[in-house]
Amino acid sequence: MNQDDLNKLWQQIDADLDQDDDIEVEDYLQQKGFEHKEVSSLKHQANHLINNTFSDTELSEGQLHSKYKIIEQIDSGGQSDVYLAERSDGVYQQTVVIKFISGRFEHAALKQQFLQEMQLLADLHHPGVVTIIDGNITTSGRPWLVLEYIDGLHIDLYVKKHQLNIEEVVKLMTDLCDTLQFVHNRKVFHKDLKPGNVLVKNINGVPYPVLIDFGIAMQQGEQVELNFGTQGYSAPEQIKGQVTDQRTDLYALGVLFARVLVTSTGQSTASGVNILSAVQKASISADLLKVIRKLTAEQPEQRYQSAEALRSDLNQWQQGFPLSFDNHKLSTVLGKTVKRHPWITFGLFLVVFFGVFFTIKYTRDVQHLQELTVAEKNATDELMNFMLDDLYESLERIGRIDVLQRVAEKSVDHLGKQDQLTLDEAGHRQAAKAYVNTGRVFDYLEQSEAAQKMFLAAERHLEKAFLMGADPLDYYSLRAKLKVYQSQVLSSEGQEHETQKVLEESVTAMNELLKLRPESSQMTLWEASLELGYHLMEYAQQEQAEEQISKTVAIAQKQLSVHPNDADWLYAYSHSLQMKAWYELDFGQLEQGIIDTIQAIELAQASIVQDNEDLKKQNNERILHNQLAFFYLESQQLEPAKSAALKAIELGNALKLKAPFNQEFEREQAYSFSTAGEIYQQQGYLDGALNYYQQGLAISKRNYEKDPSNYSAANDLAVDSLLVAGLQQQLGDQEAANQLFVDVEQMMEQVHTAEPNNKYYAHTLLVAKLHLKKFDEAKPLFELAKANDIVDGVIEDLLKENNLDWQ
Repeated sequence: MNQDDLNKLWQQIDADLDQDDDIEVEDYLQQKGFEHKEVSSLKHQANHLINNTFSDTELSEGQLHSKYKIIEQIDSGGQSDVYLAERSDGVYQQTVVIKFISGRFEHAALKQQFLQEMQLLADLHHPGVVTIIDGNITTSGRPWLVLEYIDGLHIDLYVKKHQLNIEEVVKLMTDLCDTLQFVHNRKVFHKDLKPGNVLVKNINGVPYPVLIDFGIAMQQGEQVELNFGTQGYSAPEQIKGQVTDQRTDLYALGVLFARVLVTSTGQSTASGVNILSAVQKASISADLLKVIRKLTAEQPEQRYQSAEALRSDLNQWQQGFPLSFDNHKLSTVLGKTVKRHPWITFGLFLVVFFGVFFTIKYTRDVQHLQELTVAEKNATDELMNFMLDDLYESLERIGRIDVLQRVAEKSVDHLGKQDQLTLDEAGHRQAAKAYVNTGRVFDYLEQSEAAQKMFLAAERHLEKAFLMGADPLDYYSLRAKLKVYQSQVLSSEGQEHETQKVLEESVTAMNELLKLRPESSQMTLWEASLELGYHLMEYAQQEQAEEQISKTVAIAQKQLSVHPNDADWLYAYSHSLQMKAWYELDFGQLEQGIIDTIQAIELAQASIVQDNEDLKKQNNERILHNQLAFFYLESQQLEPAKSAALKAIELGNALKLKAPFNQEFEREQAYSFSTAGEIYQQQGYLDGALNYYQQGLAISKRNYEKDPSNYSAANDLAVDSLLVAGLQQQLGDQEAANQLFVDVEQMMEQVHTAEPNNKYYAHTLLVAKLHLKKFDEAKPLFELAKANDIVDGVIEDLLKENNLDWQ
C-alpha cells in the first residue's frame, strides 16, 4: 500500500469514526484489513503514557496537577482531548472530566474557541447542559477545563440498551428541545449536535438528556475562523461556511432524532447507513417523518424556526392533535379526532355533512374548556400555596406545622394529576411554588425522601417557567429559597458535596436578584450563608467556614443598623453569634464562645420582646441555653452549666405545652435532658443523671424510628445511648452497657461509611469502639478526630483508662 492509499484509508477511517461515536473499533479495523487486535494494549499503554507525561510536564505547571489525577483518556479527536479524572487534593473526592485543547492544533483561533467554551458553560446553568467545575491555562499556554462527570450513555446507546419505544424517544426529544431553547434564548448555538454529544442521566429516576461539548459553539453575531462539525449532522449552510443560527442546530437535531427513532425500531444505524433514508423505511408514524423532513430541510427558512416550535409539535403528536403545519387541514383535524375518540365514528356522516360547523364549534369548545381548566388549576394552586406557604409561616410561629400533613398529601395528589401541556408560564410558576411548599412540610415531618422529590419537581417547573419568560426577580427569589430548603434535606441525609453545591447555588441566585433589585430582602442570602457556614464547619473546612460566619454577622449587623428593633433580624443576629460560638469551641476559643453565646441569648430575648407569639424565637432562646450549658460543662464550670441546663428544660416544658406535637422542639428537649444528665453525673448524682439520660434517649429513639435514613437523628440516638451505657457501666451493669455500645457501633458504622468526612459521626463511632476495646479499628478514627481538633475529655478519659498513649 503506497502513501496515497494510506492517506485515503486514513481519511475514510477518520470520517467514519467522527460520524459514528459508538462504532466497535476492533471489528471496524478488521473490516479495513487490520488483523492484529492491539487496541486494548494500545489503550493500556496510552493511559500509562498520559499519566506519566502529564504528571511530569504539563500538569505540574499549575493548579491542575495539584487537584486532579488522570484516570484514562475517554475521547480524542477533532479539536480536543478528553480524560476521565478524579479530584485528588484531599479536600473532597469527585469524579470529573478534563478537557484539553488537542496537542495536534496550535491555531490561535482554535484556542480562542476553547476559551470561549469555558465562558459559555460558565454562563449556562440548566439541568440539560453539562456543568463546568474549573478551568485555566497552563503556563505553557494550553487551556483546560474541568466538567461534571455524567454517568450515562450516549442517547442512541441509551435508547438501544433500554429498548425505548417511539413515545419514550419523543419524550427525550421534548426535554432536549427545552435545553436547546434555553441555550438559543441566550444567543448561543451549539453547532455540533450528534448522539455523541448528548448523554442521558437519571434525575430522580427519570431519564434526562444532557448536552455536552460546546467546543465549537458560538454566540449570535460572532465570526468564527474555524468551523468544525460532524459529517452527516452538519447543515448545508454550515458545510458551505455560510451564516449559521439556531436553525443550524435544528437541522442536526433532525438527523439525531431520525437516528434514535431508527434505533428504537431495531434497525441498523451502523456506519455507512444513510439515516435520513433509513428513517423513511422504518415503522414510524407519518407525522414524525414530516417533523424530520421539516427539521432537515435544505433551506433554513423551511425548517422549524425554534426549538420551542418543535417541542410544541412533539407535544401535539403525543396528545394526538394535528401538528402546526397540518392544523389548517380539515381532514387532519377530523382524522385525529376520530382516532382519539372512537365513538365519533358512529356519527361520522353527520360530522362530514356539517364539517365546517362542527370544526369551528369543536375548536371554540376545546379552547373554552382549556381556558376553564387552566383557570381552575391556577385557582387550586393558589389555594394550595396559601395553605402551604402563608399558613405554613403562621403555623410555624405556633409550632403546629404537623397539621399541614394532610394538605401536603392532597397537594401531591393534585399536582400529579395536572396536564403538563396545558401549563403556561404562570402555571409552571405556581406548580413550582406548590412543590416547594409541599417539600417544606415533608421536611418538617422528617420525611426526607418525599421532601427531596418535591424539591426536584419544583426545580423542573421553575426552570420551565423561566424558559417561558418568567420575571427574573421571581425566578431568582424562589430559586434561592428552594436551594436552601433542599440543602437542609441533603444535609440531614449526610450528602456533603450536594449540600455545599445547592447552598452555593442559592448564594449565586441571591446575588443575581440583588443585582437586579438591590433593595430586595437579604434574609435568604443570610440563611444560605448560615447553612453553608455550619456545613463547612461540620466538615472541618475552617477558613471557608470562618468566611461564611463573618458574612452572616455582617449582613445581620447592617440590617439592624437600619432597622434596630426588627424581630427577625434580631433573631438572625442571635443565630449568627450562635454559629460563631460553635466555631470558637471547635477551634480552641471556648471562653470567647461563652461570651458570644451569652450575647446571643440577649439578642434572642430582645427578638421575643418584639414578637412574643413566634415560638420559633422562643425555641431559639432554649437552644442557646442548651449551648451555654454545654460550653460551661466543657470548661468544667458545673454550677453555671447546671443553671443553664435547667433553664433550657424549663423553657422546653413551656414550649411543650404550647406545641406538644412539634418534633423539632422534642429533639432539642432531648438534648436538654442529656446535657443535664452529664452535669449531674459529673457532680455524682447518678440516679438523677440516669433519669435525665433516659428521658433524652426515649425522645431520640422516637425521632430515629420516624426517619431512620436521617443521619443526624441516628447520631442523636447514638450519643444518647452512649451516655446511658456509660452510666450503666459506672453503676456496674456491664452487660446492658456492652449491648448499647454494640448497638451504637453497628448503627454508626453504616453512617460513617456513607459519610466518612463528617467529624462528629466519626467521633461517636470512635467512642463506641474504645468502649468495646477495638483499638485497631479505633486508631484511624482517633487520628481523624485529632486532625479535626475534636479530641475531647471523653476520648482522653477512655485513652487513659485503657493505657493508650496515642496523644
